[in-house]
Amino acid sequence: MNRLLLLLLLDGCTWTVQGATFRTKEADTAFDRTVEAVNAHCNGARFVNPDAQIVTSHWRVFHSRDGAFLVRCQVSLVKAADELGAEVRVAVTIKQCPLVDLAELDALGDSDTCQVAFSMPTEVANAQQDAVRKVEYDVRR
Repeated sequence: MNRLLLLLLLDGCTWTVQGATFRTKEADTAFDRTVEAVNAHCNGARFVNPDAQIVTSHWRVFHSRDGAFLVRCQVSLVKAADELGAEVRVAVTIKQCPLVDLAELDALGDSDTCQVAFSMPTEVANAQQDAVRKVEYDVRR
């Protein structure tokens, strides 16, 4: 079982996210719990696909002196036909944007204006770690 790992980079003030994977035993209701968890802890569900068992959140913005960081969660469930439960994968996407008008975050996050980021300020990392832990807590059972 992997948990969200936040690794301190050499400069001492920037973190990176690797992701989280866990299993749930109650696969029949896990997708509904996933939608509720993303709504509650990841800035609301933007894309919900019950057939593919994927939920993607809206972008959430964090402002810093280096620009804006956009963060969103994607939670997917993979059920094995011959197994009880399902594997749940939580992925976090981070983009760094220049200081621009952030009125429409989803459009900005989907544009080429922002670049995928592999590290983020500590306060962003802490918020994401907390969100992923809460999603895991709500979906795991």
